[in-house]
Amino acid sequence: MTSTGTTQATPASVLQLSVFTTVKIQSVPGPAKYSNFPVWVTLEAPGAGQTARAPIDMVAAVDVSRSIHDNERLEQEKASVSLVIDLLLPGDRLAVVPFDEDVAKHAEELVDMSDQGKEKARSTVKSLTTGYGTRLSKPLERAEQILMERGDVERAAFIILLSDGGDTSILKDKEWERTDTSVLRDPKYPVRTFGFTGHNAKTMEFIATRTKGTYNAIDGAGNDIYHKFSGVVSGLLSKATFRLFSAVGLEAQLAAVHPGVSLVRIESREQRTNISDDGRSGSVRVGAMKAGETTEFTVYLDVPEGDAGMEAMEVLSIGGVYTQGWDGKRVGYRRGGVASLSYQKQ
Repeated sequence: MTSTGTTQATPASVLQLSVFTTVKIQSVPGPAKYSNFPVWVTLEAPGAGQTARAPIDMVAAVDVSRSIHDNERLEQEKASVSLVIDLLLPGDRLAVVPFDEDVAKHAEELVDMSDQGKEKARSTVKSLTTGYGTRLSKPLERAEQILMERGDVERAAFIILLSDGGDTSILKDKEWERTDTSVLRDPKYPVRTFGFTGHNAKTMEFIATRTKGTYNAIDGAGNDIYHKFSGVVSGLLSKATFRLFSAVGLEAQLAAVHPGVSLVRIESREQRTNISDDGRSGSVRVGAMKAGETTEFTVYLDVPEGDAGMEAMEVLSIGGVYTQGWDGKRVGYRRGGVASLSYQKQ
């Protein structure tokens, strides 16, 4: 019997090790007791054709000025930022910066897009209400400040601006030449502008051009708007750095599943192995693995007699931990490979 499971790495990665467990004897006559029953385990790293997207940081500046209330633009913006939240992966970080004449006092810092972080970001977006006038320089300065103050500035970073472009004063030379609008005079990050139904295209295009970003007109109705927006953001994320899988300090962790199963011994090439005193768990120190590599070892089990009428018994599960070669983070993969012993029908 062969059981295959693909483990899920922790939030820092979209790549996983694959775990394959193979019981050479396809099935046994009945639920009898078996000693030194072999289970072959294979760990396989993702191949060269598979890559992991490096984590990114994004600041979403969201216009909540009075004019956004027209044409349901606020609801369009809320739905669009919610799409961004859905597209981001654990390990990515997002800051939502609402603004009208100024940046909202409760402007978020960068939040990791874990399940908890996503819920926090969604709550922020859901609570947005319209304010007063519009001044576009303020959120751009705040967005740049958030990214500049990061401890790890080497991470890929993006600013997206969702607005109707209602601040036409930003088109005047005297406005963007001012010291407090230096984000347009000496931009550190490109700004991707998104203008919704009935927006001022000149303003949004001007900001994108000044910061070497891109201008996107998100016009239309209903799902049309969200498909356009989702497509642009997905394309933006696809340009982030991609890296091959590599791992160091890899340890496979073994656990008996059925309460009567125990580990007897582990055979592995030049790899340090360990079995707990009670025989219920064990480990194999694999070490380093690169993209496309595999490693194998055999686990011998004592299997108890099964109950009458039992069709199969789960005997061994495999999980583990490793350090990602591309960012040095220690991560774990779930017990995804499970070996089962099948019994022949009498």
